[in-house]
Amino acid sequence: MKQIFKLFLFFSLAFGIEIKPIKLTILSIDTDKKTLTLKPSKDEILVGESGIIIHKIGAGIISNSVVITQVDDDKITASYEPFTLLEQKYLPTPVVKPKEGDEVILRSFYARGFIAAPNQKVYESIKALFPKIYFASSDLMIADVGGKGILDPSKKAFKEMCKIYSVGILAIYASNGVNLLDCQSFQVLERQALSNPAPQEVMYPFFARVEAKSFWDWLKRKRNYFEEYDKLLKSIQ
Repeated sequence: MKQIFKLFLFFSLAFGIEIKPIKLTILSIDTDKKTLTLKPSKDEILVGESGIIIHKIGAGIISNSVVITQVDDDKITASYEPFTLLEQKYLPTPVVKPKEGDEVILRSFYARGFIAAPNQKVYESIKALFPKIYFASSDLMIADVGGKGILDPSKKAFKEMCKIYSVGILAIYASNGVNLLDCQSFQVLERQALSNPAPQEVMYPFFARVEAKSFWDWLKRKRNYFEEYDKLLKSIQ
C-alpha cells in the first residue's frame, strides 16, 4: 500500500496544476453579456482559471479580470469584470473596456497561494505536493482576527484575503483530500487524495502559528473543521 501511495504521489507531482502564465488573444467581445471569445491555445486550459486583460495603450495597462467559463477546440470563452485585485482606495481606478486584439494573461497570480489545513503536518504535506507554488503563511489570514481575519471559512472571507495579499491559489484540505481552488473564481481546479498523518490534531479555522485574541474567538474555533470545509466546498459545486 505504501508503494502505491508513493507512485500516486509521483504522478501527482509530475502532472499537478500548471502555474506558468499563458497569453491568449481576444477575438470578439459581447459587452451585454460581459463575455469574451479567445483564441484557442495548445496548452491545457481549465474552466475556472482566472487572469487579467492587458489593454494596448502605450506599454499596456491592466483593464479587467477574466474567468474561463468554457473551453472548446476552436475557441475559449471567458467572462470579464473590472480589475480590482490591486485596487488602491486613494488612487483612481481606470475605466477601460477590453477590445479585440487585447491580450489575456491567465494564471497571473498562481505563483502565490494560501493553505487551509487542520494541522501542521497536513500543511507541510500540501506544500511539498505543490513545490512550484509559494505558499504564504496562514498567519496572514488570521492575524487580524476580529477585523478582516478569517474566523469561519467562507468564500467571501478567503477571496478578500487573497485580494489583500495578491494570492491566486487556495489549497483547502477537506474530507475528500486536497482541493486546489482559483482564489478569484473560487472554482476547484484540481483534487488530490492526501492522507492525514495526525487526525487527532485539528485547528480551526485552519492551522496557523498565531492564537485567537479573545475568549469568544477561542469558542468559535471549537467548530468542526471538516464539517465546515465540506459544507463550503459543497456550496460552490
